[in-house]
Amino acid sequence: MPHNSHGPSNFPPSRSTLIRWGGLAALAAGALYFLGAILAILDRPAAYLFTLKHLPSVWGVPIGLLMVGGLAGLHARQAGNPGYGLLGMVGFMLASVGDLLLAALGPLVSSAVPGGAFPFMVGMVVILVAVLAAGWGMILLGVATLRAALLPLPWRALPLAFFLLDVPLTTLAGTLYSTVGVSALLYAQPLLLGLGWTLLGYALWSGMGEDTQRRGTNAL
Repeated sequence: MPHNSHGPSNFPPSRSTLIRWGGLAALAAGALYFLGAILAILDRPAAYLFTLKHLPSVWGVPIGLLMVGGLAGLHARQAGNPGYGLLGMVGFMLASVGDLLLAALGPLVSSAVPGGAFPFMVGMVVILVAVLAAGWGMILLGVATLRAALLPLPWRALPLAFFLLDVPLTTLAGTLYSTVGVSALLYAQPLLLGLGWTLLGYALWSGMGEDTQRRGTNAL
């Protein structure tokens, strides 16, 4: 059982269980990101790109599913808060559906015939839509998490940090890799994402911030 020195959880048992399991899923996602960084460091920078582009059934599927589990825990932690509201709900749904589509379609697109083949082109269009949905969802979820202020800083800024580390940093790393051959960003990105998901997982699993919420509720 997670250690929470501030007394019992504010949430019903079923919701509290979802939050804790979401925390464990986020911790596992962080561990896989760390593993990806270690593989890249031990081999060469291209190993991480190869893993992302050509082995999604081995790498992208478990990470995607674990991230959705972590987001579900984060959503359960904040649902019902006025600051979180509809914005957080929409952000959570977009980010979750986008991540699930990316995890499910990655193996299909990687095994399809590249070029002008119909399945490949359709898959790429759907993946582009999924990337946009996941990105915008994480932005909305990040803003709602900051507004809800149920987690202490810097933890409440993690969803926005995930977006910044994922989409812009991936684009920058790919650009630098194609121009200069080797980029430290290929090492830094999975390490930073691993750290971020680990921090979020610990916050959810340990019940971080629940004592502050309890005091605020009791003061009303």
